[in-house]
Amino acid sequence: MIGLREAKRAARGQARAVRSRIPEEERAGRSLEICRRIERSGLLDGLERVMVYAPVRGEVDILPLAEALLARGVAVAFPLVLAGEGRMVPVIVRALDELAPGAYGIPEPPASGERLSPEDLDAVVVPAVAYDREGYRLGYGGGYYDRFLPSMRRRAVRIGAVFHDLLWDALPREPFDQRVDWVFSEMETLGPFRNVPSLPAGGGG
Repeated sequence: MIGLREAKRAARGQARAVRSRIPEEERAGRSLEICRRIERSGLLDGLERVMVYAPVRGEVDILPLAEALLARGVAVAFPLVLAGEGRMVPVIVRALDELAPGAYGIPEPPASGERLSPEDLDAVVVPAVAYDREGYRLGYGGGYYDRFLPSMRRRAVRIGAVFHDLLWDALPREPFDQRVDWVFSEMETLGPFRNVPSLPAGGGG
């Protein structure tokens, strides 16, 4: 019988193969629609500190959302990976050109930037290789987000972003795997999966 680790590894390979077949121009268009859907949902309205991510390996490009948040005066943070400690910390950026390749080749904020604690965040947008329809994610196996998310405030909003091809009915799951509150693809909005505020009237894309 295949173990959970092996099942995850197989699902990860399958998902990355699916994602690699999406043409770059199409990925960009789909990413922009996901950003627009998150913006229109109203989930981030009035929030002060939001952590997003810099896309790699064909992930949903969430940077247009980051630009929109910066333009609204939101304190936008990106994760700085402290590989030696097995954790990441949110670091505020004032402009996207502050990002530079860091751990694992992922664009990161400067280590000298203003650091926040996870408890400071009002919301986080979480990348993944795939999501399922119950709000669980399949990451790259490093466990950084599974360790990070439980340290956030209970009422902070966790948002998943994924291409619709990679929004699956179910994923192999281990007890430590963390759930998000909402999952956005370019076609659907799913959630809430925890006891968090519902979408504002008219939200949802």
